[in-house]
This record gives sequence, C-alpha cells and structure tokens, in this order.
Amino acid sequence: MLWLHNVRPMEVVWPAGNGSKPQYVLAVEASRKLLLERGNYVLVRRFSAKEDRSRIVAAPLTDDAFEDDLVGIENHLNVIVLPDGRASQAACKELAEYLNSADVDTYFRISNGNTQINASELKALPVPELKHLG
Repeated sequence: MLWLHNVRPMEVVWPAGNGSKPQYVLAVEASRKLLLERGNYVLVRRFSAKEDRSRIVAAPLTDDAFEDDLVGIENHLNVIVLPDGRASQAACKELAEYLNSADVDTYFRISNGNTQINASELKALPVPELKHLG
C-alpha cells in the first residue's frame, strides 16, 4: 500500500518507517478501487506543505518495483498513466523529473497558489510530447 509519505521526489520508498499506516492491502473485491496493476506510472502527491521546496512531488513507479501483480494506492496520490498504459520506464522517469523541475514548480505556483494538486491541474500543465520523454 502506497501512501503520501511513500512518495518522495524521484523515489517511491516502501515500506516506510511510519508505523501509523498499514503497509499492505488485501487484494479482495472491497479493496479493488485501491489496487493498480503492475506497470509503469508516475505518482504525484496530491498535497504539499507550504514549507516544501516544491509544490509538485513526483516519482516513477516502475513495473519492477514490486514482485506482486497489484499495488495499493491510497487516494492522496495522483497516478499518471501514459497513453495506452504501456509507457517505458525511461519515459516515466523523465516525466517525473520534468514534474519535479524548478520550471514546473514556478509555473504551478504562478498559476495556482494552492498546496493541493488535483488531476485537472495536472492535465492542464504543459508537458513535452511523449516522444521527447525516453
């Protein structure tokens, strides 16, 4: 199970040393909406603290990160699925680097003063074409 505190710039840390959150989720019908099939994605924290260096904190989640076929994602994380869901690890890493860049942070702070990053705001960000990412 990945939580907000598991995502750091360019890194998914699991298990995290935060003893207050469960690190696993059972793959049953009731938890299906939390489960993501193994693949290459970009995770973005939905919230940041005002004192954080950057508003957007993104990390690649690659298909070799876990042995299991499913990973739990709680709803304080945005998941970016690149076209047709078959993005390369390199493309996901480069997109995460782009999202963590100072230029994107400046753009986001100018266009949105919030510490919350929702999916529609991520969709509105100017992003290089996929062919330029990996």
